[in-house]
Amino acid sequence: MGETLKRMSLKKAVPEGLKSVECERGVGGKNSPIRYIPEQDPIQDALETKNQPTPLKFTLPNGSEMRKMRWASGTPEHFLIHVKGAIHAIKEMELYIKFKEATAAVETAHLDLDIAKATLKEKKGDNDDTPQQTGNAVKVMTDKGKKSKKPEGEEALPAAIAVAKADVDKARKARNEVQARADVLGAQIFQLYGNLLTDEARQPWKKIVKEQTDTFPWEDLRGEVHEKKAGKTWTSFLECVMFHLRSVFKPDAADAVKFYITNTLKKPNRVPIWQFFMWVEQLNSYLKTLPCQYHRRKVNLATKPVTLLEDANLATHLLQMYPVEWQRMYDLMNNSTPVSTRDLLLVPESIKSNVKLNEKPPSKDKANGADPKCKMDSIDACFPKKAKRGWAERHSFLCKKHGCAHTMYNTKECRCYNSDGTCKKLVNNPTSDRPSHEKDKWNFAQLNCTETRQAVRAAFKMANHGNRRRRHQQDSDSVSDSDY
Repeated sequence: MGETLKRMSLKKAVPEGLKSVECERGVGGKNSPIRYIPEQDPIQDALETKNQPTPLKFTLPNGSEMRKMRWASGTPEHFLIHVKGAIHAIKEMELYIKFKEATAAVETAHLDLDIAKATLKEKKGDNDDTPQQTGNAVKVMTDKGKKSKKPEGEEALPAAIAVAKADVDKARKARNEVQARADVLGAQIFQLYGNLLTDEARQPWKKIVKEQTDTFPWEDLRGEVHEKKAGKTWTSFLECVMFHLRSVFKPDAADAVKFYITNTLKKPNRVPIWQFFMWVEQLNSYLKTLPCQYHRRKVNLATKPVTLLEDANLATHLLQMYPVEWQRMYDLMNNSTPVSTRDLLLVPESIKSNVKLNEKPPSKDKANGADPKCKMDSIDACFPKKAKRGWAERHSFLCKKHGCAHTMYNTKECRCYNSDGTCKKLVNNPTSDRPSHEKDKWNFAQLNCTETRQAVRAAFKMANHGNRRRRHQQDSDSVSDSDY
């Protein structure tokens, strides 16, 4: 159901036949891995139409069921959408919240264990610091033959140490139980993400998880080497997901998409305003998941992660995507820049209706069939193309009357018959060389053309006569040679 609704929305936001020239300025869109017009994969579409993949079904904590398709192959945008859907499913299963609570419990257990160890150390220190008797006192007591008495509280120290040791053991046991629960939740997060991949697509994911969580030393996204094993935590899961995305996208994919939104994209004329808004917000939501230059090795203090465009900033860029005439009317109607996309959505609708009312009707003074002049809406718009004129139908009624080809030219252009119906003298007609009184009315160009034609014809006759004479001589020579 969700895929069907998505396709219906895509048809409205990206109508059939929409070209990149209509929604982009210049050629900067080629560097973006995801563009306004989504990339089509006909092979994957045919496979999905023929064999529908089996969705993964699981029950949420609130009792409702959720279905998620397994990822096999497709376009980069489809892969990104699947990764976002997998992370959303993990959060819907409340694994992230449970793991966060378990991590907090582990930190509390570590703190309790440290306190218990400090208490035990303090008790042992008090036992070691008990006052010792001097030599004179020992000598006096020996002389008197009496035994020395133990100082007060000395008998209670071993009992306090035993209690402190018991507290340490109890805190250590609680810490281990909470740590085991956190490890189980972390493994469930990795397992659920892997279950949403097919067997073929799961192999790269298993390799990434093994290199980042089960081995040491290991290297993170920025190239730093760690000697301690990372384990399956939420931080290591996000790093593995980023490595998985980098197997499809470039390391600066988020930077390229953000530049595409802010500098290249413009509103197509055939797309409704609210559909265009929705699609741009969808592109903006990709920035949080895509890899950026912040996740590369060569980073410094000036390198910052790519963040989503805020609502006010996105509304300002959306206004710049409109035609220049719309922007001018918005400046006249409003005294400030847009603050939110919701407020900006209402204004262009009224501007669009006013522009339609202000359009001039077509002039009736022009002749029928005259093409109206095409004007450019803005500087960034493409040059209007002239309409192609079809070939005019041609007809020669004289040729049709005599059974000749009558659709090749008109009656005035006919080479066989005059306009009065008389037959013209053809070039190949031998009677055309006879003297005629009509040549007295010819001009110099016509006479020169006739003389040239006669000279060419005579030259061809001489050339053919010479060729026949040579062939005759060659034949006679070959016959004479054969006699010997």
